[in-house]
Amino acid sequence: MSGNARRPHLPIVFVTGYADVGALAHAGDAGVIQKPFEDHELASKLRAVLESLSA
Repeated sequence: MSGNARRPHLPIVFVTGYADVGALAHAGDAGVIQKPFEDHELASKLRAVLESLSA
């Protein structure tokens, strides 16, 4: 059983170096960050995902 099946409301951020992020389209823009990235970019992505929980 995957972690998402046990905790369906747990936010996920995919960190990838893969060029074709179309494969992660289901995650939404806020749920994907491409390498290389700056610390502030990661913080912004995490903030967006966490804020989406309270919306």
